[in-house]
Amino acid sequence: CVAMLLAIKHMAFDYRCPSDAVVSRDLDKKLKQAIQYLVESRPNAISMGAAVRHLRAVVARLPLETTETEARQALCDAVDSFTQERIVLPGQVIGRIGAAKIRDNDVVAVFAGGASTDAIEATLISVSFQRRPFSVIIIDTAPQFHGRSLLAKLHDFGIPTTYVHLRAAHFILAKGVHSLFIA
Repeated sequence: CVAMLLAIKHMAFDYRCPSDAVVSRDLDKKLKQAIQYLVESRPNAISMGAAVRHLRAVVARLPLETTETEARQALCDAVDSFTQERIVLPGQVIGRIGAAKIRDNDVVAVFAGGASTDAIEATLISVSFQRRPFSVIIIDTAPQFHGRSLLAKLHDFGIPTTYVHLRAAHFILAKGVHSLFIA
């Protein structure tokens, strides 16, 4: 979702309105075309749909006399506020709540089957900053192997981490896991 929002922001910077068009209507048309291209290119996450509806509503509310510069700025501001309010801040809240669930010397298992492990990463790094001892088991699956990037990030923070494929998870989990996070 963040990558899509950045792409829309770049599109807004490059946007030029034809001289015979109304800016708000033309921008909405261009935005719709760009979003359609993105939807056809890759699967659409639920958060992406919410972002699209929000941005299109912002553009639809622009007055007819809005200048090109004002429209670009309004779209970029809407992207920034959506990113902050609906992605960054909720991730931080999830991170704080998740960090409170991890106790000293816990073994935390993370199933990294989803595309985004940002909130889980924030949780684990938050616990690491608190200097609490714990370890992580990343359970990953083909074909995307999203857990590999999480493994590298946790390793960079010095968090003891074990990486296993989903097929071997039952061997590791049998040794005792205190918490399970699913991405």
